[in-house]
Amino acid sequence: MDITTNWKDNIIYGLKMDDVLWHEDYQTTPYYTNKPDWDALNALLLYISAKYTNQEVPKTIERNINIYEHPIVKEFIETKDFQVSLFDGSGWWIPIKRNIMFNYVLPNDEKCTLATSSLLLAELERYNRFEWNEDEETIISWQKSEGYGDDYNTESLAKFAFSILWQAAKFSLENGTVIIFDY
Repeated sequence: MDITTNWKDNIIYGLKMDDVLWHEDYQTTPYYTNKPDWDALNALLLYISAKYTNQEVPKTIERNINIYEHPIVKEFIETKDFQVSLFDGSGWWIPIKRNIMFNYVLPNDEKCTLATSSLLLAELERYNRFEWNEDEETIISWQKSEGYGDDYNTESLAKFAFSILWQAAKFSLENGTVIIFDY
């Protein structure tokens, strides 16, 4: 616990922040364990890429695809002129209410790109305004109404992943917990 607490304190100090809700006491802090699997996350990345590059979203997505090799995703990554934590980050979002992404080390000394939960939520809000323009109640309902069918429908899986990430970002900021893709 000391290594993680020191890591957290160094980030907060380095960012010159003094009022940060970030807990590392898992005995008393609630935690959020729901997460989209890789296929649903890949569907969301493909969906976002297609929409931003004005291409038709493929109706279905292949299981276990290397999404970064998909031509639509490759084009998005090559042509985008902004950072996107879902594409450019490491799958770690820290509970800080500032929209930033930066390079640092993890508690195990592995170098990575970290982003804030606030940035993730801002990105998701931007995607929602860009594409669906739905209210929070509808977004949350996608976790139950969308997802896996027989055909691996790209948009349905994208909405499913979007819903879970939306809820995770909100939970992270409200409870001071880190979001980690730990597959």
